[in-house]
Amino acid sequence: MIALNRIKLISQKQMGLKGGIYHKTQLDLTYNSNHIESSRLTHEQTRYIFETNTIGMTEESVNVNDIVETVNLYYRGLRERGHINGYLIDTCLTAQDHYKAVLDYFRIKY
Repeated sequence: MIALNRIKLISQKQMGLKGGIYHKTQLDLTYNSNHIESSRLTHEQTRYIFETNTIGMTEESVNVNDIVETVNLYYRGLRERGHINGYLIDTCLTAQDHYKAVLDYFRIKY
């Protein structure tokens, strides 16, 4: 089962599939990690950055550093995985309570 889920994640990443489990994980981990670091971007703005490479129209100003951090965080975390133990542990702990519901939504057995 784990091998099939891994194949599904890799496949969705390679396709750039929007709305799948890989995309949902990428957005949630990035949003939660940035929120821990005091980013003011909303979940919707974070999603918009990944899907359109823009932040969309907003009535309030958005800090450029928050945008740059959002784009870079997920990929930096993947790159550092294995080199710096616990690099994304806070992000994972924050997201784990919601992850079971996501797996259920996508009908992925765990």
